[in-house]
Amino acid sequence: MDLTGVPTPTINWESSNLPDQRKKFKTHAELIFNGPLKEKDEDVKVNYLLLWIGDKGREVKSTWKDLEGDQPAADPKKLDTYYECFKQHVQPKLNPIFARFKFNNTVQGGTSVENSITRLRTLSVDCQYTNADEMIRDRIVFGTASEKVREKLISEGEKLNLDKAIQIAQSYEYSQEQLKSMGKEINAISGRRRHRQTSSAQGKGTFPRKQQQVTVKPEETNR
Repeated sequence: MDLTGVPTPTINWESSNLPDQRKKFKTHAELIFNGPLKEKDEDVKVNYLLLWIGDKGREVKSTWKDLEGDQPAADPKKLDTYYECFKQHVQPKLNPIFARFKFNNTVQGGTSVENSITRLRTLSVDCQYTNADEMIRDRIVFGTASEKVREKLISEGEKLNLDKAIQIAQSYEYSQEQLKSMGKEINAISGRRRHRQTSSAQGKGTFPRKQQQVTVKPEETNR
């Protein structure tokens, strides 16, 4: 089937998080293999995979001993062979300490609550935390851009869980957006009123009254 218009899977071999790159690449590739290329034989799909991994990927593939010889230990016509080899190649590069460093220095900044939560969830995967939800909850408290939200979150005490933290942060964000929208509408209405009042005054032709001339007679000195 023609793949025109279908985004090509790519992998950034220079990434500091190759395990994450591998996962995203595999997910993208599988969507195509189970979609537009569903009817293709598996050895054909392998050729597509070898095209998508690029020069660096093929260089990595050339180092796999299991694919060498007339009777290789792994089947070179199976996608799972390449998926597993790539996994073994990048997995040692995972550094949970560095992943936790990035996680613990993540703040909301100017991003939305939703985008901030998504980023925290993604980063937490490589941190290998026992309870990732608690760690994400704490980062919401420490990394929120609003002091009011932080105060509300802390006031919840031990009752605060991840779902509650997200609800509080999003509710505040929504209320601020609504207030901002209302402020713009009020300013627009006020501007229209001032414009109508100015136009009305000009239409009536209001002018200053003519002052009455007063003649002052000099005092008579001789009577």
